Amino acid sequence: LSQLWDKDAFVREAAANALLDLGDPRAIPALSWVLQNDTHFSVRMAAVLALKKLGETEEGGPRVLPALIVALEQDRSSSVRGAIVEALSVLELPLSIPVLVRVSQQEPYTAIRAAAGAVLAALTADADNLTLWFERLKDPDPAVRLGAGAVLIGLDQEAPDIIAGLVSALVGILGNAELSKLH
Repeated sequence: LSQLWDKDAFVREAAANALLDLGDPRAIPALSWVLQNDTHFSVRMAAVLALKKLGETEEGGPRVLPALIVALEQDRSSSVRGAIVEALSVLELPLSIPVLVRVSQQEPYTAIRAAAGAVLAALTADADNLTLWFERLKDPDPAVRLGAGAVLIGLDQEAPDIIAGLVSALVGILGNAELSKLH
């Protein structure tokens, strides 16, 4: 663990990778600190991978989530933020839903916003979350709107609310004149 604080970034990264290989949940606090505080993105990336592995255990998931959430909202590296979204997709923790909603709305990188939307789809693709997905249909990014539409269509329900919401979103996106051309 002491190598996580070495002045050489390569040593710190190797230490995080060694902790990944060990899979010892006692390393979660140290890796969480590294993720939130290390100055080198490759060290933070290694910390994300190690935390993801440790989070895959029943006891580890809730313990790694706070560090992943803080880093997802604050890390300056899009690569690190993308890796965190991927980790959250594997961990499937419902407590991550609020931050994933914010990321899917506010993240400047389309790929990360879309990935956050995909994780949300896995966690919230049910009729209880229609409002969330209708809001995503209003997103300025076509990839996010497409993903939201796919989630709504994939609910596999003959719900008038879903069809009405999709039509309303299409009218909002295309306008009545364009939509009538499709008829």
